[in-house]
Amino acid sequence: MSAKPKQVLDYEGILIGSVERTSTSETRVYLRESRKGNKYIEIRRWIHLERYDGPDKKGIGIYPREAKGVIELIEKALEEVEKGKGVEGEVSAPFEGGV
Repeated sequence: MSAKPKQVLDYEGILIGSVERTSTSETRVYLRESRKGNKYIEIRRWIHLERYDGPDKKGIGIYPREAKGVIELIEKALEEVEKGKGVEGEVSAPFEGGV
C-alpha cells in the first residue's frame, strides 16, 4: 500500500505574517474577503504534517472595525498574565512567553 499524498489546501487571502507555535504548527494572520466582499482579518493555526499541510479548525475572523478593540483586550490579558494572574485570579508563575 502506497503512502497517501500530502494534502495542501488552496487558501485564498493575503498572508500578513506568522508566528511559530511548535515544530509542526504556526499561527498565521491573513487579510481575507468574504463571498459578499467584506474584508476581514483571520487568525488561524496552520498545521505542517507529512499527511496534511494547511489550516485547522481553530481560528477567528475579525472585521477591521473590531480589530483595535480586540488588540486592546489581548494587551490587557497579556498584562494580567505578566502580573502572574491565573484563570481564577490566583497568582501563578510569571509569564515567560511561548505556549
